[in-house]
Amino acid sequence: MNKKLDSISQLLEEINYLIDQNTDHFKCDLLFRGQPSITSISKKCRLLPKLVRYDNKDFLNLEKLVLTEFKRLAPPLLPIHPIDDFDWLALAQHFGLPTRLLDWTYNPLAALWFSLSSINHIINSSEIWIFYPKLIDYQKQQNYKGNPFNIKETMIYRPRNVISRVVNQTSIFTIHYISDNLLTIPLDEDQQFISKLTKFEINIKNREALLEELNRLNVNESTIFPDLEGLCNHLRWRYFE
Repeated sequence: MNKKLDSISQLLEEINYLIDQNTDHFKCDLLFRGQPSITSISKKCRLLPKLVRYDNKDFLNLEKLVLTEFKRLAPPLLPIHPIDDFDWLALAQHFGLPTRLLDWTYNPLAALWFSLSSINHIINSSEIWIFYPKLIDYQKQQNYKGNPFNIKETMIYRPRNVISRVVNQTSIFTIHYISDNLLTIPLDEDQQFISKLTKFEINIKNREALLEELNRLNVNESTIFPDLEGLCNHLRWRYFE
């Protein structure tokens, strides 16, 4: 189901409506994702992790190679030591490495900020996805005991609070199953998830007004990315753009 979104108040109303209409789901939290509607090469943007968007046909081996290098080189730069490969994937994802994780958040305003921030001179449309999972969707991770590469189906992964970005963004992920023949079903085409997803297309004419309203609610780049780079990017947007 696709809807147009014009305001923050409309987003909150739609969330309340979903809760009222789907009472069997809401022993679990809603999840939100903001993203561009199209890619930089004008393809529809699917709910797929970055790793499988590359043309490299050996991305499973490449994933393990790059993660091994990340684990070798990153420790001096880390405030906390990861305890398993789920932790390592979450860290790598947050700092830009392609992984089998897809970012979600518990915070609809953070998702709206990410959606609006994806718009540029090439990408001129964006969207928010709402995912309303069931309890079983959360429980599946328990079967894999720290090894994300052995999963047999796409599922929700709740990360530990290993860095401040995870905390500030109230991060949560879907971790995607990749078959031996390198096939991955987009979440929005997966039969076990289609009925749990709703998409809102953002009215980009309201982009600047929405960003200003989010800023008044203390949702901006400095709170989403709580470091010097996030602060400087926020100040540049606030005073120069």
